[in-house]
Order: sequence, then C-alpha cells, then structure tokens
Amino acid sequence: MRAFSQTNLFITVYLFSISRIFGFPYARRDGSVSKYVGTAVTSNSLGVEKPYDDAIKKYFTVLTPENEMKWESLKPDINGQYKFENLDKIFELNKSDNKKIRGHTFIWHRQYPKWLESLDKNSLLEETKKHVEVIMERYASRMTSMDVCNEIIGDDGSLRQNIWMQKIGEDYIAQVFKIAREASQKYNPQLKLYVNDYSIEGVNKKSNKLYDVAKKLKGLGLLDGVGFQSHFEVGGVPKEDGEKLCYLMRAINQNLH
Repeated sequence: MRAFSQTNLFITVYLFSISRIFGFPYARRDGSVSKYVGTAVTSNSLGVEKPYDDAIKKYFTVLTPENEMKWESLKPDINGQYKFENLDKIFELNKSDNKKIRGHTFIWHRQYPKWLESLDKNSLLEETKKHVEVIMERYASRMTSMDVCNEIIGDDGSLRQNIWMQKIGEDYIAQVFKIAREASQKYNPQLKLYVNDYSIEGVNKKSNKLYDVAKKLKGLGLLDGVGFQSHFEVGGVPKEDGEKLCYLMRAINQNLH
C-alpha cells in the first residue's frame, strides 16, 4: 500500500503541475471546485483502505468506476438480476463528497457477459438497447459523461473484431451511440457521450482511424468527445509524443467541436 500511495501522490503532484500550465481543473484547498482532475476507483477498496479514501476525497473531483459499470459485472447471467451494489457504492460518493462521475462503459471487447455470444444480430442489438436503457435510467442523472464505446480500434488501425462487429457489422458503433443519445435525452440531456481508446496520444494508424470514426459520429450528432486512455508513466512521455498529441488535439478541436 505504501508504494501505491507514493506513486499516486507523485502522479497527483504531476497532474497538479500540468494543470497549472494548461489550465486543467483541480480542487481548491477549501474543498470548492474550480477545475477537475479524475481517477478510476474500485469499490473493493472504498471504506477498506483509509489512505485510498483520503486520496480520492482530497485530490480528485471526477471518478470513473474501474470495472463496476462493465456489463459482465452488472449482469453476468442472462436470466439473472442486475447487480448494482458495487456500482452504487461508487455513486454514493456523488452524494456524500459531491464527486462527479464519468461512466465507463457500454461496449468493450472484454468483460462482457458470455451469454451475448449466443445471440443473433437482432437479439444482440435488442439486448444492448435494453442494457443501455437500464443503466441510463438508474445513473444518467448523476453522470457528467459516458464512455459509450471503449477500445473499438485495433492496434493495426482497423475496427476491432468484437462480437458487435462480427454480428452486426461496422455500423454497430453508430447504432449504439444512437441508442445512448436517445436514452440520455430522456434521463440527462446534458450528459456527454464519448468514444474512448488507448495509444492515440500521437498521430498513427490507430489515432487516424479513431479520428475518422469520431468525425462521422460527430456529423451524425451522436458524439461529444474523445477519451484518451492515457496510461502515462512518469518520465515515459517523450517530447515528440507531446507535440504529436497537441497536433491531434488541434485537429479534433477544429473539426469535431
């Protein structure tokens, strides 16, 4: 736990430093919020490890459930009931500590219930729609944003061959975003919808493909932003990657917003 705390403290200091440079949001000492810095949280550690709870309360203003909102965690059995206990535990921080919540995620090629694999195209789309509706009805009013689709681009720059791609085709992305947009309009019209991926910090095959997907979704009025899954390590972000990221961010800002 000590190494974990020291590492996260260092990262927090690093984030605070770049927030001063770029104007990223952060929490004031008096507890009020002018800007935002987020982190992933796991319900297994909440209320168990005091340093963990203290760090979340003191240093972060936006929380993302690490695994608790993934489909497999919520409904592993086709005939079973939804299991909201662990996810509700994270959302309680929205009430008790006024933390903003970023939802994650509806679609991912991992951690989905295996019973989805037995469904045909129409059944898979219908179950996806029902799942989105259930989550949005229960949580949308307490979220600021939602990662609708996660890691949909392969490392080779092609659309990833997940079960939605295999059974529905590449149009599944727009269809799921449409479902999510319709649900958000009912339960929280201010909710921002994101597509999220990793290794897109620079200009490469993967980021170029995601840019094309994002541009199409934005043109359909279905996308509000792109999530950068930035698995940075201290000292592990070369200057040239930072320059490429700035280039990509400018392109997204000019063409998607």
